[in-house]
Parts: sequence; structure tokens; C-alpha cells
Amino acid sequence: MHRRTFLAGFAGLFGGCTGLGADAGDAADRVTPAPVPSATETARRSRDRDPLDGRACPTFDLRTDQTVCSHAQSETAPLALTPSRPVVTLADGVPASPLWFTLHWRGAGDLSVFTESWYLRRRTDGGWMRAADTPSSSRLVTLDSGEQFTWVLGGDSTGRAVTVEATLEPGSYAFAVQTVGSESRLHSECLALFDAVEERG
Repeated sequence: MHRRTFLAGFAGLFGGCTGLGADAGDAADRVTPAPVPSATETARRSRDRDPLDGRACPTFDLRTDQTVCSHAQSETAPLALTPSRPVVTLADGVPASPLWFTLHWRGAGDLSVFTESWYLRRRTDGGWMRAADTPSSSRLVTLDSGEQFTWVLGGDSTGRAVTVEATLEPGSYAFAVQTVGSESRLHSECLALFDAVEERG
């Protein structure tokens, strides 16, 4: 992957994701009725359903232009931050196996990513609360269209990703990073939602 890392003079800026959402459909597209699933297929889909389906996409940084949640986007969205799995099992407060967060960029032009300024929030009865974060940093990594960048929670980055250090308890979480698009100049907040559960003895 070709990356250009540089220091940017965005004083006080904490990133944002160029939230390009799902692609708009062509008005001339033909509509084909979907086949009615069998009882067996319906049961299988129920078992395999993503536990994040239907969840609202929160916004944490109101300074950004928009928020992007991969679980609420199409698989072909230009910009998405996805967890390697939606549910992690905890062992002593960290994932029993590493959880990877991958930012995919498929849009036009370059995408600048605030790789060091990630933050983690936990959903509680009172709303989303701080779980972990890093000091604001202006360090950027620039991605060309078709490239990606990763973070890892509960594992050694070994130079492949930025390490996310956090101690978790069971609950629902959102991992967030921010980006800025070179063409649109929009700042977006990119979220990857996941659940943490206790390891069974």
C-alpha cells in the first residue's frame, strides 16, 4: 500500500470521515421482485443476522460535517470503517483475540486520515460515555482510492496497524476516527460499532 504520511496544520481539528454514505441508485434501474424465502432460509437468516442491524448511528463530534457508520451503509459505500467482527469475547478486559478496525477508501481523490486520534465510546443508560481515547494529533496518513488503513484492539500491531489500548467491560461500543477528503473537503466522523461479552468459563 502506498501511503504518504505528513504533519498537517489543522490546529484543533480532530479529523472527520468524508461520509459519502450509500451510492444513489439510477432512476432508470429495473425493479425485479425478490423471491420469497423458504422457512429454512428465513430461520438461517435469523440466526446469521448481524447484531448491529437497526442500530442508530450516533454522532460524537459536532464539529465534523457528517458521521458514517459502516453497519448502516451498503457494501459498496466509498468510505467505511468496519470491525473484523461485530461481537468480541473479553478475557481480563481485552478481546480474547485481536479485533481489527479497517478504514476502506473507494472515493475520488485522496483521503487524509487522523490515524493517531482515535477514540472509543461505550453506550450506557445515560448515553454514550468515554471509554478510551488518545490526545488530539495533527498527524495524517493519506490514502489513495482503493487503499485502506487499520487499527487493532487487543493485539500487537507489529507495524501493520495503530494499536488501540483500552480495557473493556461487557457492553456496546463505538470505535471512531476522522478523515478529510481532498476533493470534497468534508470532514467526517467514521464509526465502527461492536459488542463486548464476557468469556464463558
